[in-house]
Amino acid sequence: MKITLISFHDGASPRKTGFHFWAEILAARGHDVRFLTVGSSLISLFKKNGKQLVKPFNQWVGIAPNIKKYTWVPAIHPFNTGKNWLDTILTPAFKIFPFLFPSDILNDIRNSDYFIVESGAGPLLMPKLVKAAPEAKFIYNLSDKFSVVKFHPLIIKGNLDS
Repeated sequence: MKITLISFHDGASPRKTGFHFWAEILAARGHDVRFLTVGSSLISLFKKNGKQLVKPFNQWVGIAPNIKKYTWVPAIHPFNTGKNWLDTILTPAFKIFPFLFPSDILNDIRNSDYFIVESGAGPLLMPKLVKAAPEAKFIYNLSDKFSVVKFHPLIIKGNLDS
């Protein structure tokens, strides 16, 4: 089976999260695993205490037998500014996030049997993924409390139409 994991965490991070263990176990069982990191952008470089962008990004890299990772770094991503008025102003710009998703990634993962999507920006891509892979099964892993991580309201609402 081909399984795509979508997470905020980098697939080759030395600090492992549950998704890293899932990837290792699935790969050890012979599955073709794609570890897609989303939720950062070029804006991350300018954020105080922002996430370091792990290189290489925007390309597939083999990190273990049966596991490839892709760290997607678009121009912009939804992030919480800590100011309600600014989050409201930025919401229309952040709604373009799913439309920035490159077709080359989509083409590579469209034949996935399963998508396991972690909380964060990943769920914003689900409508696009469902359309591209209608036969795939989707699992949503709510791994972070929204009140702790403080996602942008667009991610919390999960509604691109409002």
